[in-house]
Amino acid sequence: MLGAAIAVIMRHRRLAEGGDNADGARQPTVRRRRRVYRPRVTYHGLHELEIVERYRVDRELLQQIVELCRPRLTHRTNRGEPIPVETKVCVGLRILATGTFQRPTGDMMGISQASASRVLHQFLDAMSAHVGDHVYFPNAREVLASNMRLFQQIAEYPEVVGAIDCTHIRIKAPAGEQGRILR
Repeated sequence: MLGAAIAVIMRHRRLAEGGDNADGARQPTVRRRRRVYRPRVTYHGLHELEIVERYRVDRELLQQIVELCRPRLTHRTNRGEPIPVETKVCVGLRILATGTFQRPTGDMMGISQASASRVLHQFLDAMSAHVGDHVYFPNAREVLASNMRLFQQIAEYPEVVGAIDCTHIRIKAPAGEQGRILR
């Protein structure tokens, strides 16, 4: 049984190396093209202003995010050339911060669109593992009332209890009955 398995493995090896085919005729050797990896881009060579423009965080916070995500984003393999954690974080932040598509972000960072998609999911998984440590929504009535008073005093926004990314987006309700329901 073991001898038969070894014979099959040896036959496949001979075929892969350009050995005999089923008819006994010699086959040409087919060589794989060597993979070419584009240079990976990270934030290390960028000025502070460029980092803020591209990723909406400063260098210090970006480094903290890299270290926070490093255990979950480190890929241990002997195959190919793994994408560095810094590049993965930059891809995730770039897509989230600017709303760009995966293909141009991947092109800019030196990875394919498919890799950008996988990296985005990995980054979101890594960040969501720490969301409870950094993001919270108050549920005590006193805290909610205090937040509403502060937003009213600061920005004259009534009944606001929190903000995300400090961005206010005006949403225009649809006209007619549907708009009345959604208000």
